[in-house]
Amino acid sequence: MMYDLFTGRFEYLNKLFARSLLQGFSLAAFWSPYFAGIIAFVGLFLALFILEKWLHFNVLLLISILAISYSIAWSLAIKKIKQYVFSLKDYFTNVALNVHTESIMIISATFFSQRVLLTNFPAFLSSLF
Repeated sequence: MMYDLFTGRFEYLNKLFARSLLQGFSLAAFWSPYFAGIIAFVGLFLALFILEKWLHFNVLLLISILAISYSIAWSLAIKKIKQYVFSLKDYFTNVALNVHTESIMIISATFFSQRVLLTNFPAFLSSLF
C-alpha cells in the first residue's frame, strides 16, 4: 500500500525517509487495540498455565479466579474502578439472570465428559496419540 501511495516519490527519497514511513506504519500496527488484546489474551493464558502448575487447583476454578482478579487489576491499572463496579452491578441485574441456557449447556457438557471418562475412549485416544 505504501509503495502505491508513494511510488513516484520513492525514486527521489533518501533511505531515512523511506525507513521512517515503514517504521511509522509498523508502530501504528504495534500500538493498535488488536495488539493490546493479543497481549492481554496471552497474559491470561500464561497466568493460567503458571498458576495451574503452582497451585494444582481445578482449571475451572482458576479460570474464575483469574477472570475476577484480572478484571479488577486491569480496572485499577487504568483507574476506572467505578466503571467496573457499575458494569458488575449491571451484569448481575441484567445478564446473570438470563444465563439459564448457558448454564444447562455447561452442566450437560460436564456430565457428558465425566461419563466419557468412565469408558475406554480416553485410553484409546492416548494410545492413538
